[in-house]
Amino acid sequence: METKEYWAAEYSKQRRERLANAVADYLTCDKTSARQCYEEILSEIEETIAYYRSNMEKAKTLRAFLIGNPDGTADLGQPQFIQETTIPSRY
Repeated sequence: METKEYWAAEYSKQRRERLANAVADYLTCDKTSARQCYEEILSEIEETIAYYRSNMEKAKTLRAFLIGNPDGTADLGQPQFIQETTIPSRY
């Protein structure tokens, strides 16, 4: 039976192979330039940042609701956990 370390190494190897395949696809295509490869990789990174940023904001809003802020805004001056005396009035 393969170990956790084996699968981690295997995944790392496969991830590197996927990257190599993507780079080779750009470099061996006569219709793409090095500049296009650069711009598209950079664009992908920017899109990934935007995706995680939007999910981070959604998570922050959910946390704000969960700690008792009915408008979904985080108030860093408030306690991080709802206490019995701070349950929102809607309950």
